[in-house]
Formats: sequence, structure tokens, C-alpha cells
Amino acid sequence: MTFLSTVVIFGFMKHAHWILFSGLLWLAMGLFLLTKGFNLLTLHAGKSGVVMWLVFAFLIGYMKGRFVFSKTVTRITRRILSLPLPISFSKVYPPAYWMLIGAMGFLGMIFRYLSPEIRGFADVAVGSALFYGSLLYFQSAYQTASQQG
Repeated sequence: MTFLSTVVIFGFMKHAHWILFSGLLWLAMGLFLLTKGFNLLTLHAGKSGVVMWLVFAFLIGYMKGRFVFSKTVTRITRRILSLPLPISFSKVYPPAYWMLIGAMGFLGMIFRYLSPEIRGFADVAVGSALFYGSLLYFQSAYQTASQQG
């Protein structure tokens, strides 16, 4: 995609589209981490251990999505709704959001040195939390589109 086509595409996006875009980003990363974590666990945790690791990781992921990521989704959604149209990509996400993404990437690099079971557990937990957060973004995008017509 060229710079000009990027400007054209993002320049015509409405608030609901930006919220949907955010949800799609979280969904893509969540599915990537879920797949990666599931593969690590199935290869290294043994048959009985996989179920235990997955159940616990999904529980932690749900809790993180419900109580931590839901606040981030609400904050970003409110920010998007407060911005006048057209919205540029650089305005959608505040610097603190990019620092959070960077910190999570850095933690991912550090986790590389842990056992495959722990890495798989962390990937499934964070992936499921991101998946849950993406659903919140989708719900918010739908509500926004319904209200704005």
C-alpha cells in the first residue's frame, strides 16, 4: 500500500471504522499469540498438562481482558470519539498506548528465555485477553455506528 492510498483510506474513516480497526488489530495479535502459545504447549507440556495450562491461561486471560484491557478499550474508544473528522492515524493512539505496546513486546523478548510451557502459557493468556478486548472494540464500533447512522 502506498503512502497516498493509506492517507486516502484512513482519511475517510469515521469514528466507528477507527474503533473497528482497533478491534481488528487486537484480534489479529490475539489470534497470533493464541496459536503460538497453543503450539508451544502442545509440543512441550504433555497431554494431561496441556489442558491444565490452557484452562489456567484462559482464566488469567479472561480476567486480564475483563478488568485491565476493558479499561484500555474504553479509554481508546472515548479518545477516538472525541476526535474531529477526518482522524489521522497519528492522533488515534496516544503516546502512552505506544509505550504499552513497546513494553509488552519487550516482555515478549524477555520471555524467550523461559521454558516453553511458561512462554506458551503467557502467549495464551495475553492472546485470549486481546481476543476478549477485540470483542469489546467490536461491540463499541457497532454501538457507535448505530448511534451515528
